[in-house]
Amino acid sequence: MEIIENIKLFFKNHNYAWRYKLIWCLPFLILLASFDWITKIIVSSKMEYLAQPTAFIPGLLKFQYIINPGAALSMNAGKPSVAIALAALVTIALIIVWIFCYPKFWTQSVNLMLAGSLANLLGRAWAPTIPQNAGKDGGIKGGVVDFLQWDFDFFGLTDYTFNIADVYVNVAVGLLVIALIIFIVQEIILGFYKKQGDLYDLYQNFKEDLKLLESKYLQSVKKQPIKVQFKMFQDYLANGKKIRSDWKQTKMDFKNKNSKENSN
Repeated sequence: MEIIENIKLFFKNHNYAWRYKLIWCLPFLILLASFDWITKIIVSSKMEYLAQPTAFIPGLLKFQYIINPGAALSMNAGKPSVAIALAALVTIALIIVWIFCYPKFWTQSVNLMLAGSLANLLGRAWAPTIPQNAGKDGGIKGGVVDFLQWDFDFFGLTDYTFNIADVYVNVAVGLLVIALIIFIVQEIILGFYKKQGDLYDLYQNFKEDLKLLESKYLQSVKKQPIKVQFKMFQDYLANGKKIRSDWKQTKMDFKNKNSKENSN
């Protein structure tokens, strides 16, 4: 029973950051997924299936319209039901992570990855059937429209055909790596501040001021006209800049104070 109560308390007290996710993350996710679908619709309606690649940016990027019945890198090709099931499981897992994710630098990366995963999953629902004359995969439905290829050979990249949603996922992986590095650096800095005593308390106040500023902004920006929202966003950035500037000055003052005490 105690375990169940602890789980209930966790769900009840967890900071889901709903305002930030609903005001910023969700609209951005929808925009990204919509852009991916638009590109797929244009490609499938205007380009010839498996035609010769067309250079878009010579030496960098070219176009070739294909339908991949498998998952990433054509895994499980010929088994769209398996690919769809795997894509659905990954998307559900990302939605759960998205719901519980709190720090913004993690949430933004997960949001981008979810946009890519969701766009590809739902894109399979309306992707055209692979033409019957397209070889062993002919007649298969439930694939994903791919059309981008690298126009250079680097570890076999020239054979990799992908789409905009795949770009989202790959960029998100890179951002997650950066977020992990930032997290590790922040933990090291936090450990240093804890050893400084008073400086740690000042740092906690600084972080609390940033959280309070963001909370007030997200509460007040709802249902405001676009012009007012833009002005409030500018004020939010300016106030955040001032808080960070004050924190830098606080650190310098603390360092100078310690230097004087040590010299005496």
